[in-house]
Amino acid sequence: MTPLPSHREHDRSDRQTPSPHPIGDLPAIWRPALLPVGRGKFPVRPGTDTALPGWSTPRPGGWPEADLHRSPAVGLLLGTHSGGTLAVDFDPADTDPAAADRIFREHFGQPPTDLPHTLAWSSGRPGRRQLAFLVPQDRWPDLDNRQQELNDGNGSKVEFRWTGQQSVLMGAHPDTPGYGWVDGCSPTEASLAQAPAWLLDLIPSKAAPRPAAAPTPPTEPPPAGAVPFRDFLTKDAADLIDTGSRPGNNNTEGCALALELVAVERWLKSQGVTADESARDAFALYIAHSDQPIPRAGGRFEPFDTAKAWGRFDTAEKKDPTPATPEDKLRDRLTYHRRELVQLPTGSIDISQPTRASSNGKVPDEATSCGSKSVPPREERKRKDRKPTNLSLSRRLECFRHCCAALVSTERNSLRRMARLRHAVEALKLKGIVAPKEIGAQVLEAQDRRAGNCFSLLTALERELMPKPVVRWHVPGCIPAGDLTIIGGRPKVGKTRLAVAVARALLRQEDFLGFGVPPTQHPVILVSDDQGDADTNDQLEKLQIWDHPLLLWVRRFRVTEDDLDQLQGAIKAHPGAVVIIDSLRSITRSCPFGENDPEIGALVYDLKTGVMDAGGSLLLIHHCNKTEALVGVEALSGHGSISGAANTVLTLHYLPDQKGHPSKDQPQRRLVREARTGEGVDLVISPLAGRGDFYRVGTFSEWQRSQQQANEEEKDIGRMSQREKDVIRLLTDNGGWMKRREVCDALGVIWGDRGKDPAAKQMGRTLERLKRLNFIESDRPQQETLYRIRSRALMDGSVAPAGPASDSNGFDDPNCVGSVGSVGDEHTKGKAVTPLTQSGGVSESPAAPPLAPLAPLTPLPTTSPPFLPGEDDPWWPARSNC
Repeated sequence: MTPLPSHREHDRSDRQTPSPHPIGDLPAIWRPALLPVGRGKFPVRPGTDTALPGWSTPRPGGWPEADLHRSPAVGLLLGTHSGGTLAVDFDPADTDPAAADRIFREHFGQPPTDLPHTLAWSSGRPGRRQLAFLVPQDRWPDLDNRQQELNDGNGSKVEFRWTGQQSVLMGAHPDTPGYGWVDGCSPTEASLAQAPAWLLDLIPSKAAPRPAAAPTPPTEPPPAGAVPFRDFLTKDAADLIDTGSRPGNNNTEGCALALELVAVERWLKSQGVTADESARDAFALYIAHSDQPIPRAGGRFEPFDTAKAWGRFDTAEKKDPTPATPEDKLRDRLTYHRRELVQLPTGSIDISQPTRASSNGKVPDEATSCGSKSVPPREERKRKDRKPTNLSLSRRLECFRHCCAALVSTERNSLRRMARLRHAVEALKLKGIVAPKEIGAQVLEAQDRRAGNCFSLLTALERELMPKPVVRWHVPGCIPAGDLTIIGGRPKVGKTRLAVAVARALLRQEDFLGFGVPPTQHPVILVSDDQGDADTNDQLEKLQIWDHPLLLWVRRFRVTEDDLDQLQGAIKAHPGAVVIIDSLRSITRSCPFGENDPEIGALVYDLKTGVMDAGGSLLLIHHCNKTEALVGVEALSGHGSISGAANTVLTLHYLPDQKGHPSKDQPQRRLVREARTGEGVDLVISPLAGRGDFYRVGTFSEWQRSQQQANEEEKDIGRMSQREKDVIRLLTDNGGWMKRREVCDALGVIWGDRGKDPAAKQMGRTLERLKRLNFIESDRPQQETLYRIRSRALMDGSVAPAGPASDSNGFDDPNCVGSVGSVGDEHTKGKAVTPLTQSGGVSESPAAPPLAPLAPLTPLPTTSPPFLPGEDDPWWPARSNC
């Protein structure tokens, strides 16, 4: 582990003290200016989430300490309220943690490390921290007219917080575990330093705002013939002049209003009309009414910037905007106000005059004729008389239901079937009664009835005579036979590799993820429509099934009648075949509907029925949506009828990181099974080195416990002293038993007379504390106690923390399969343990990687396996050339 920084280093926000922050240790001048703050970094009433009104004015005598402890966080009123405290807030963008330091250095000519050693705190996010300085009282008026921030326009900034603002000192943070003091900068380790003169001198002054003169009433009446300017604006624009912008919408609403005012003024001038108000006067009224302060992060408020507002108006004048109101409506309003005919361009129709009609009310021939031929009236056209259908509505609906049932049984082509059903709707005069979506729902209902998924009453005698139904499995407890199983997952998560691993287990009768060995060997028809031939060859070669005689490969497939007939013929020629299709989205790309339409469910039912009627089973790969919190059936994208057609749904997911987001840099995956047959499982699986299939690591709950335990270990190490870290590093490097004297000699600690030197005694207490924390263990075979490093993971039998741990992540080491938290040092390489099964037993899958001991304190360099374009998973080894 990298040594902790000195107290003068302020350029790393993750160097913070996680210990509690007693209010009594804070400077005395801060005590009356402390505030109760909520989780959103805004002052609240103690013990509630209600905003605290008037928080910018300190409470007489300050808030009681009990009220402050009842709030999630504690803030500090800055400026004159806290004795002249100035907070310098380094707030870089997440993508560039050093950006705020660069902004400071470029403006002040000095790095932040040149600032005096003072109190500093951080939220824990990279590069973010606040430094507090005491400003001399004679400089207070200078800061009232200084800018509040410097920014680079890319989301990074340095803020200078003063009177009217507050900063959160301690407690909860919405995105991190909480605020903490930067190491060496807590109230018990440092004092509040005075702000250097060069810092106060170089904080930029505020730009002088452009004066927004309040509109004065006209001394002269509007010129004769002037039209009301606002009558030609949109309603929103006219209202905005009198109300002003809402806080937070100044830029959007101000730009839109400026463009509308300039456009209408120019249009009126082009018509030779004088308005009773100019665009600039109207915009000045808007500015006068937009005086509400704007709330910003950190609980501060920013006043309305008049200079920026006038800048928006100046920009609008340089452009060529058009009025938001259509021109014909503008002309109508102008005609109304002028009470006279508007002269229009030659060749246009006078909108102020009605269309001329003949005496019988019909439009003259020249208005409807086209050349020398005229279009006859619709009612005069001859229509072929048809015999009316005298059926009641209930009878017509019943006919349509029978039509659906017949077409589902006889017509497999979904496009032709849907066209015939639409024709039936029109022929039965149900076009306005049966919606297109209801047609798809009727088809799904008919397919359910055909598959027997409907009410059927069986008596005791009938049950005695019928053969007892028995669940048949291709993979015990995982993939049922004679049904549909869907494998879902986000793009590039490894769905195809998992499906091909199933194929290997079926072809070679091997254990699959600890579920068991397939009871019988089955042919496999692999449809790889969603990936290239070279990728398919690469996967099959690694699994050593490319030349297997029972593997049948289909490179392209579409859900058409011809392709379905050929698929059924192939299944009948190879009885009991398992069809693996990659993927639903790929084979339906030529269909006229999408995966969110109910018709997709009918298509999946057709595909499933076709495979099952021929005596096969179907394994269908489908995509999941990108919502992070969903697993299982809820994660599948598209219409709900897709999952409804399946018996089993297996979804593959990235493991979550500490914030719950997908961690794509880990080779392990989460596998969730939900099914009507068998029990649901929630597992963590990992790829086998150089092969392409997976093995079971353990259950997801076990993995979560191991992650929590790893986080606790990190916190314990973070709280350790340097001497304790040196002891752990020594015992880790040694790997065996060591006496207390040997530890002292190795670390240069004076032993003294029989170990009675104070330093040697302190070393004994250090060893005992590490023993209580379960980092080391001890033994006393004789008179002297022995110590050695102890692995928590080996102690409790839990799964080791997941994640890349060695230079090769286990893929280049022939003795290490997979990578589940292995540290890859000389003490752990080459060792392996049996992967956990769901119930904690032993599976028959290949050996899993070793469980990790405590990681060395010096981080090992890690590199990722090569990532090729189009590769499903960057943790898989490079593909061979085909």
